Amino acid sequence: MYSDLEALSNELLTEMEMLAGLQRSKMQNLEQWMVAVGELPAQVAAWRQQADEGGLLAQHQSQIDALQGFLTRLQRILKERWEDVLAAYQISLETPENLTTFREKATFVEFLVRRVYAAWRFYKERFDQRLGVDEFHKRFLDVADEVAWSAYRVCIDQAEVLGTITDRQRFKQPPLLHFQDSASPVIYARSRRALIPNVPVHIIDMPYYEASTAWSLLAIHHEVAHGLVQDLGLDAGTAVLLQGDEVGLASARRARWRLWAEEILADCMAVLLAGPPFVRELMDVLFGVDPGHPERGDAPHPPPFLRIPMACTFLRTLEADRPRLAGRLADDQADRIYGDLAERYTEMWQALHVQVDVAPFQPYLAEMDQMLTLLMDTPLMGIQPHTLRQLGSFTPGDWRLVRRVAEDYLAEGETSGEAIKPRLTISAARIAFDQLQARGAGPDQLETLHEHTLETVETYAEKGTRALMPGEEDFLQDLAEAFASQPPALTEWE
Repeated sequence: MYSDLEALSNELLTEMEMLAGLQRSKMQNLEQWMVAVGELPAQVAAWRQQADEGGLLAQHQSQIDALQGFLTRLQRILKERWEDVLAAYQISLETPENLTTFREKATFVEFLVRRVYAAWRFYKERFDQRLGVDEFHKRFLDVADEVAWSAYRVCIDQAEVLGTITDRQRFKQPPLLHFQDSASPVIYARSRRALIPNVPVHIIDMPYYEASTAWSLLAIHHEVAHGLVQDLGLDAGTAVLLQGDEVGLASARRARWRLWAEEILADCMAVLLAGPPFVRELMDVLFGVDPGHPERGDAPHPPPFLRIPMACTFLRTLEADRPRLAGRLADDQADRIYGDLAERYTEMWQALHVQVDVAPFQPYLAEMDQMLTLLMDTPLMGIQPHTLRQLGSFTPGDWRLVRRVAEDYLAEGETSGEAIKPRLTISAARIAFDQLQARGAGPDQLETLHEHTLETVETYAEKGTRALMPGEEDFLQDLAEAFASQPPALTEWE
C-alpha cells in the first residue's frame, strides 16, 4: 500500500514538474518576444528621420508620427499586461490551481504581441516601398498621395465647417498609397479587411500598371470615400434597412440595395470630388466586365450594367441640387452640361450592352432616384443633421477650371499655368486624355500628358511636412487602448 502511494506521489510530482517546465518555456519565449516588440518604435523612428523637411518621406510626417505614437502607447499597455503575466506566473508556480489564470494572461499577451507586429508589418511594407522602389514608381506614389490628401481633406474640412466632426474624426490621418499586385485599387480601412482594427492610417493599394496613366488616379476618389465612411461612422447599409420605407424602396429589393449601399455612396462621393470625369473613367474601368445580374451573387458592388446608370443619374443632380444646400441659385450652364454628359454616357453604356436582358434590372432602375436620395440627401447617422452631398465640393468654378487646364495646357503638351488642386488635376487629365484620343493621339502624346499631369500635381500640391494636430496624442492613446482590448478574432490564430 505504501509503495503504491509513493509511486502516485512521484507520478504527480513529475506531472507538476512537467507543467512547470511548460510554464518556463512559455515565459522564456514571451520574454524574447517582448524584447523584440519593444524595438519597433525605434524602427519607426528611422522612418521619422526620413520625414524631416526635404527627406524621402517628408509628406508622410504626420502619418509616421501617428504610427510611432500609436506603437509607443501600445508598448506601455503591453508592459502593464506583462507585469500581470509575471505576477500570475509566480503565483501559478506556488499554487498550481492558478495555472488557468496564468495561461489566460500569457495567451492574451502573446495575441497582443502578434497584433502589434501585424500593425507594424502592415505599415513597414508600405514605407519600405517608398524608400526602396525605383524613382518612376516612387514619384507616382507621391503624386497619388497628394491626390488622396486633397480629396480627403476637402470632405473633412467641410465636415468641420458644418460642425458635424468630432475630435476622433478630426485626428484621423489621410490614406497612404502603396503598389500591390491587384487588379484594381482597394482600400484597407481602419476597421476592415486588415485584421488589425483601430490602426491610425488607411491604406490604399493600387496596381503597378496604373503608374503610366496619371488619369487613372480618378479611382482614388472612390477609395477615399470608403475611408471617409469609416472615419465619419456612416453605415449606409443600415440606413437602407431602417429608412428605406421613407424614400419608397420596395422591401423585396431592400436586401440588395443594402448590400450595394456603400459602393454606390463611394461612386457618388467620387463624383462630388472629381466631377463628370470620374463617371467617364469608371466606364473605362468596367468596359470589359460582365454586366452581371441584380439577383445573383453577393458582391458588394452593384452589377456593372446598373452601376454606370446610377452614377449618371447622380451626375444629373450634381449642380441642380448643390446650390440649394447653400441657398444659392444653380449655374444653368453647368447644370445643362452635366445633364448632357450624363445622357451621352448612359447612351454609350446602353449601346455597349445592347444584348443584355434589361427586364431583371428594370425594378432597380426604377428605384435609382429613391436610393440616391436616401444615401446622398437624407441625414445619415454620423453627420446629422447634414447630408453627404454637403461634404463633397465640385462647383461650376471647379468645372471651368478643370476644362481650362485640360484644353489650354494638358492637351497641348504643357504643365498647367493655373493653380489647381491635385484632386481636380486628375479630372483635367481625364478630359485631356479624351480630347487627345479624339485627335488620334499616339503613345508619345499620352506619355507627355502623363508627365505634365504629374508635374502639375507636384507644382500646386501643398508643400512642407504635415505634423500631428494638437490633441492627437490623446486620441492615439485611446486608439491604442481600443486596439489592445479587442479580443482576438479566429482568423488571427489561423
